[in-house]
Amino acid sequence: LLTFRTMILAMKEGVLIENTSHEVVYMNPRMEELLGISFDEISNGDEPVQLDSMIATKGQRLEDKRGFITEEVEWVRCDGRRIQALKTSGYLEDQPGTVTGILSTFVDITERNDLEIELIEASRMAFLGLYSQGIIHNINGPLNSIMGFSSLLCKEQPESELPQRINMDARRMAEQVSNLGHRWHRTGIHREEALNLNEIIQDEIKFLEADLFYKHNVEKHFDFDPNLPTIQGVYGDFSHAILNIIINSIDALSESPIHKLFLRTRYSQEEIRIEIEDTGVGIPPENLSKIFLPFFSTKRRDRKDGIPSGAGLGLAIARKVLEPYDVKFEVTSEPGKGTCMTLHIPYIKNSKSEVSETYSAEVLV
Repeated sequence: LLTFRTMILAMKEGVLIENTSHEVVYMNPRMEELLGISFDEISNGDEPVQLDSMIATKGQRLEDKRGFITEEVEWVRCDGRRIQALKTSGYLEDQPGTVTGILSTFVDITERNDLEIELIEASRMAFLGLYSQGIIHNINGPLNSIMGFSSLLCKEQPESELPQRINMDARRMAEQVSNLGHRWHRTGIHREEALNLNEIIQDEIKFLEADLFYKHNVEKHFDFDPNLPTIQGVYGDFSHAILNIIINSIDALSESPIHKLFLRTRYSQEEIRIEIEDTGVGIPPENLSKIFLPFFSTKRRDRKDGIPSGAGLGLAIARKVLEPYDVKFEVTSEPGKGTCMTLHIPYIKNSKSEVSETYSAEVLV
């Protein structure tokens, strides 16, 4: 019996025992952690402890031949964290076969479900990327016609405002389509080339204009060193990493009353520095050493536009793809004031400027 109790205490699954009236009589430490409560504290009162109103069934209840019932359930803890779990229940019986209670185990699948949704979203984006060149080609034809005819109208009717507005908006749209096509093309080339990091950051800034919060609510401050030298690398590695870090900053700003983003580049004789600073919510000191771990996130694990936020992969991917370049990450942060992430990129003077057409590198993700 002692061995059985020790095993339940050490289980990674939550264990819950109820009597036939669905009153809780026991839960192991893992179950207390999942629920965000202490059983000893809530069971001290006169009222019996029942969780029916807290735990909601999400999908179908499946019962096997042995009478075990499996179902997906979810609940919201007192701290606001949403938990999804796979619940398996079975009846407890005494020696004569009389039902004395219900034993349930709970496996936390919150992260798995959120990652499944992100995987679906990623596959949608991959589909758009695959066909983006064709879409851009089809848009460019009508856009060129609009710009051409509106230019003629501007010459014929120089005092008319309407043709000028049409021409101006068409040119703005053409620029956005061109930027998108340029980005898709460059990220698809897995070959080393001479990279200007200022240009890569500016490409990502243009791409982020599609984010309405970033476009209209974020106060942007850019300070790029004009003497930044080029380095050898794969465009997609640096664009992917830099975009992930900037998106992290934008997410932090969305939860802060002050929305300021600072992007800076600096060059010394031995390294290039990229500084990405925000006035977001900041990171607690105890979490600074964990932010590059896969699936670790300080963001709320809720959904934004149906997509889970805070899966904890952005910084892990950024560090992984930049590992071959010996990039060092320096992070300073103060809760309630913001975070600054500095990328220290080694620079070797007089490195080769010619790019070998036969060399290719696989992008690490």
